[in-house]
Amino acid sequence: IDANIKVLGNLDYFLMISYDINMDYATLFHTFAFSVKQELDLCIAYKKDNDQVMMEQVESYRSLGFSDMNAHINSRLIIRRCGSPSVKLMMESWFQEIKNGSYRDQLSFSPVLDRHSEVSVSYIEFWKFLDYFELKKHKNLKKQ
Repeated sequence: IDANIKVLGNLDYFLMISYDINMDYATLFHTFAFSVKQELDLCIAYKKDNDQVMMEQVESYRSLGFSDMNAHINSRLIIRRCGSPSVKLMMESWFQEIKNGSYRDQLSFSPVLDRHSEVSVSYIEFWKFLDYFELKKHKNLKKQ
Protein backbone atom coordinates (compact mmCIF):
# COMPACT_ATOMS: atom_id res chain seq x y z
CA ILE A 1 0.00 0.00 0.00
CA ASP A 2 1.04 3.61 -0.49
CA ALA A 3 2.67 5.43 2.38
CA ASN A 4 -0.34 7.76 2.55
CA ILE A 5 -2.73 4.98 3.56
CA LYS A 6 -3.78 3.97 7.05
CA VAL A 7 -5.17 0.47 7.62
CA LEU A 8 -8.57 0.60 9.34
CA GLY A 9 -9.97 -2.87 9.15
CA ASN A 10 -9.12 -6.55 9.28
CA LEU A 11 -6.81 -7.25 6.33
CA ASP A 12 -7.58 -10.97 6.37
CA TYR A 13 -11.25 -10.20 5.82
CA PHE A 14 -10.43 -7.56 3.19
CA LEU A 15 -8.39 -10.12 1.27
CA MET A 16 -11.16 -12.69 1.59
CA ILE A 17 -13.76 -10.38 -0.01
CA SER A 18 -11.43 -8.62 -2.48
CA TYR A 19 -8.85 -11.03 -3.81
CA ASP A 20 -9.49 -14.09 -5.95
CA ILE A 21 -6.86 -16.59 -4.79
CA ASN A 22 -6.64 -17.97 -8.34
CA MET A 23 -5.29 -14.65 -9.63
CA ASP A 24 -1.65 -13.58 -9.77
CA TYR A 25 -2.21 -9.91 -9.10
CA ALA A 26 -4.90 -7.56 -7.83
CA THR A 27 -5.14 -3.79 -7.73
CA LEU A 28 -7.76 -1.07 -7.56
CA PHE A 29 -9.85 0.32 -10.36
CA HIS A 30 -9.01 3.96 -10.92
CA THR A 31 -11.90 6.10 -9.73
CA PHE A 32 -11.86 8.75 -12.47
CA ALA A 33 -9.24 7.94 -15.14
CA PHE A 34 -10.37 5.08 -17.34
CA SER A 35 -7.40 4.83 -19.70
CA VAL A 36 -3.71 5.56 -20.01
CA LYS A 37 -4.65 8.47 -22.31
CA GLN A 38 -6.83 10.01 -19.59
CA GLU A 39 -4.06 9.40 -17.04
CA LEU A 40 -1.60 11.18 -19.33
CA ASP A 41 -3.96 14.14 -19.75
CA LEU A 42 -4.39 14.42 -15.96
CA CYS A 43 -0.66 14.14 -15.32
CA ILE A 44 0.00 16.91 -17.83
CA ALA A 45 -2.77 19.12 -16.45
CA TYR A 46 -1.52 18.75 -12.87
CA LYS A 47 2.19 18.92 -13.79
CA LYS A 48 2.91 15.49 -12.29
CA ASP A 49 6.07 14.93 -14.36
CA ASN A 50 7.82 16.27 -17.43
CA ASP A 51 5.19 16.59 -20.19
CA GLN A 52 7.57 15.58 -22.98
CA VAL A 53 8.81 12.48 -21.14
CA MET A 54 5.25 11.32 -20.45
CA MET A 55 3.97 12.03 -23.98
CA GLU A 56 6.91 10.25 -25.61
CA GLN A 57 6.49 7.26 -23.32
CA VAL A 58 2.78 6.88 -24.08
CA GLU A 59 3.41 7.41 -27.80
CA SER A 60 6.03 4.65 -27.73
CA TYR A 61 3.39 2.30 -26.31
CA ARG A 62 1.00 3.19 -29.12
CA SER A 63 3.72 2.61 -31.73
CA LEU A 64 4.26 -0.87 -30.27
CA GLY A 65 0.55 -1.68 -30.67
CA PHE A 66 -0.76 -0.86 -27.19
CA SER A 67 -4.55 -0.57 -27.49
CA ASP A 68 -5.34 0.96 -24.06
CA MET A 69 -8.21 -1.50 -23.58
CA ASN A 70 -7.37 -2.81 -20.07
CA ALA A 71 -9.08 -1.40 -17.03
CA HIS A 72 -7.05 1.52 -15.70
CA ILE A 73 -5.55 1.06 -12.27
CA ASN A 74 -5.09 3.03 -9.10
CA SER A 75 -1.76 1.64 -7.91
CA ARG A 76 -2.01 2.71 -4.28
CA LEU A 77 -2.85 -0.91 -3.42
CA ILE A 78 -1.21 -3.95 -5.00
CA ILE A 79 -1.66 -7.58 -4.04
CA ARG A 80 0.60 -10.00 -5.88
CA ARG A 81 2.03 -13.49 -5.82
CA CYS A 82 5.65 -12.58 -5.17
CA GLY A 83 6.84 -16.15 -5.73
CA SER A 84 5.37 -16.34 -9.22
CA PRO A 85 8.05 -16.15 -11.95
CA SER A 86 5.61 -14.46 -14.35
CA VAL A 87 4.67 -11.81 -11.75
CA LYS A 88 8.35 -11.23 -11.01
CA LEU A 89 9.07 -10.67 -14.72
CA MET A 90 6.14 -8.28 -15.02
CA MET A 91 7.28 -6.32 -11.95
CA GLU A 92 10.80 -6.09 -13.37
CA SER A 93 9.41 -4.82 -16.67
CA TRP A 94 7.25 -2.26 -14.88
CA PHE A 95 10.23 -1.07 -12.82
CA GLN A 96 12.27 -0.59 -16.01
CA GLU A 97 9.48 1.54 -17.50
CA ILE A 98 9.39 3.72 -14.39
CA LYS A 99 13.18 3.93 -14.21
CA ASN A 100 13.61 4.81 -17.89
CA GLY A 101 10.49 6.92 -18.45
CA SER A 102 8.04 8.75 -16.27
CA TYR A 103 7.94 7.92 -12.59
CA ARG A 104 4.14 8.06 -12.84
CA ASP A 105 3.66 4.31 -12.47
CA GLN A 106 0.02 4.32 -13.56
CA LEU A 107 1.09 5.45 -17.04
CA SER A 108 3.09 2.28 -17.62
CA PHE A 109 1.15 -0.48 -15.83
CA SER A 110 -1.36 -1.35 -18.57
CA PRO A 111 1.23 -1.35 -21.38
CA VAL A 112 3.44 -3.64 -19.30
CA LEU A 113 0.47 -5.89 -18.51
CA ASP A 114 -0.25 -6.12 -22.26
CA ARG A 115 3.25 -7.55 -22.72
CA HIS A 116 2.76 -10.00 -19.85
CA SER A 117 -0.62 -11.50 -20.66
CA GLU A 118 0.30 -14.65 -18.73
CA VAL A 119 -0.25 -12.68 -15.51
CA SER A 120 -3.88 -12.82 -14.40
CA VAL A 121 -5.13 -9.58 -12.85
CA SER A 122 -8.26 -8.84 -10.89
CA TYR A 123 -9.53 -5.38 -10.06
CA ILE A 124 -10.83 -4.38 -6.64
CA GLU A 125 -13.76 -2.01 -6.38
CA PHE A 126 -12.79 1.25 -4.70
CA TRP A 127 -15.66 1.12 -2.19
CA LYS A 128 -14.20 -2.08 -0.71
CA PHE A 129 -10.87 -0.34 -0.32
CA LEU A 130 -12.46 2.64 1.46
CA ASP A 131 -14.09 0.32 4.01
CA TYR A 132 -10.68 -0.94 5.15
CA PHE A 133 -8.26 1.93 4.51
CA GLU A 134 -8.09 5.67 5.11
CA LEU A 135 -6.46 7.96 2.56
CA LYS A 136 -4.14 10.71 3.73
CA LYS A 137 -3.04 13.62 1.55
CA HIS A 138 0.00 12.92 -0.63
CA LYS A 139 2.93 15.25 -0.25
CA ASN A 140 3.70 16.73 -3.64
CA LEU A 141 7.19 15.39 -4.23
CA LYS A 142 9.02 16.19 -7.45
CA LYS A 143 11.51 13.90 -9.14
CA GLN A 144 15.04 15.28 -8.76
